[in-house]
Amino acid sequence: MLLLLLGLSVQQTYASAGDVWQGEVKDASLLTGRGNQDEPLLSLSVDIPEGTTGRWKKLKLALEGSFTKADVTRIKIYVTPASTTFDPRRVGEYMKLGECSAKNGTLQCALSGALTGGKHRLWVACDVSDKAVEGHRIEASILSVSTSAGTIQPIAPAVKPTCEILLTRKLLYAPGDYQSRNYRIPAIVTAPDGSLVIATDKRKANQTDLPEDIDILVNRSTDGGQTWSEPLTIAQGLGRFKGYGDAALVRTDDKGGLLCIFVGGTGFFQSTLDVPQRTYVCKSADNGLTWTRPRDITDQLFGKACSDSLRGKWTGSFCASGAGLLSRDGTIWFVAAVRETSKRSIHDIANYVYYSEDKGETWKVSSCVKADDANEAKIVELNDGSLLVSIRNQQKGPRFYSISKDRGQTWSPVKTWNEMVEPGCNGDIIRYTSVKDGQDKDRLLHSVPNDPKRRRNVSVFLSYDEAKTWPIKKTICAGGSAYSSLCILPDGTIGLYTEENEDTEDFSMYFTRFSLEWLTDGADKL
Repeated sequence: MLLLLLGLSVQQTYASAGDVWQGEVKDASLLTGRGNQDEPLLSLSVDIPEGTTGRWKKLKLALEGSFTKADVTRIKIYVTPASTTFDPRRVGEYMKLGECSAKNGTLQCALSGALTGGKHRLWVACDVSDKAVEGHRIEASILSVSTSAGTIQPIAPAVKPTCEILLTRKLLYAPGDYQSRNYRIPAIVTAPDGSLVIATDKRKANQTDLPEDIDILVNRSTDGGQTWSEPLTIAQGLGRFKGYGDAALVRTDDKGGLLCIFVGGTGFFQSTLDVPQRTYVCKSADNGLTWTRPRDITDQLFGKACSDSLRGKWTGSFCASGAGLLSRDGTIWFVAAVRETSKRSIHDIANYVYYSEDKGETWKVSSCVKADDANEAKIVELNDGSLLVSIRNQQKGPRFYSISKDRGQTWSPVKTWNEMVEPGCNGDIIRYTSVKDGQDKDRLLHSVPNDPKRRRNVSVFLSYDEAKTWPIKKTICAGGSAYSSLCILPDGTIGLYTEENEDTEDFSMYFTRFSLEWLTDGADKL
């Protein structure tokens, strides 16, 4: 996994006298997954005086926690330039100093390789067994590093870097992959055949929204997210004002049908009556293997060519990225953020639900969900047939929601979930189980950054009472993190596709899979 530095560091002070150098230790990954190789646990940054020469000799390491020898098989040590972020997919580009067997206790790993002056970063990584136990933790501490020219002797840290093992944890996109500087905007869905399908913005030049040059990529996994196909471009940007973005995914049936809805062109806040941002759909009939060309449905929704007189005056629209809804009666639903006038403020956005009763061929629009300073909403069906819309709070604070009991003709006054405080960010909401469908309990899941000030701490919430309360919460990414999308796998495990490293210049995209039992700390399981 790509290093996540900011906000999660454990500072250590080193004595500086003679041949003892100063440095800094930082934890790398807070989470890992079964079968991961070269998973970075922590790193040591050290500035060795220029002109120093010699050899690396030995690393003394303490490993603690609930893990066993069956969970972690090997410890590996690498050295890179100080500015390098660690990507397990590229370990062949790094200088490997040594490795040793893993065990709970104190380890001494022999090192080899040339030591030179300058700023370096020493990495301690591990190989995780494909049979590792979910929830087991690895606590790592560097006790000392010796070289032929000097010693690095850390003072005991106040907090030990800890990495927790989950069922799956994979880095899917990082800056620079496939000749693109950035990736953003996660969407994930479980296809009718049980495969996982993701959609991602390939933001080639920067991480800015449309009208930048952006492609929409689709990948599939047929093994629960452990491995993924090469990306398939379903909408290719051809330059600024000619790109596509903000994809959302939904199943259309149980026979392989999927639909992806997204926007393209001029951008939401640049959109006008004369040059509107366009809305498109692509469809797949084979569980995401192949897709139709983008089809423009804008005129059915809003703009000069729209047959509805009120919607004919709207100036911009986009559906919130992530998961759409396929309701029990076969209707497809997405929530759109709408600019009803020429105002270009993020504080003047309305929310409407776009829906199709014929698998995405024709589209209708609900009444307005009345919520001030709110946008990027998601929708779920409750057991009584009502529709619940969860809405981003642009002012930061408790998340908004509203309910319709008449398929979107009217909406309840907006209320808040006080336990779900967010920094003004897109999230996701899906149904996990339902008594109405013959399952043991009613369960809904919601993901969102759980922080009142900034985008960090993406967490998954669980409700047992049809979204009245959310008593269960578990952090997935404690550091900088933003948009996320949820899915349920055929075996009942939960998948989450997230933007992480939000507090650095460039996002990275991760897939994480975990069980209901882990989410609830053993209090609930299927």
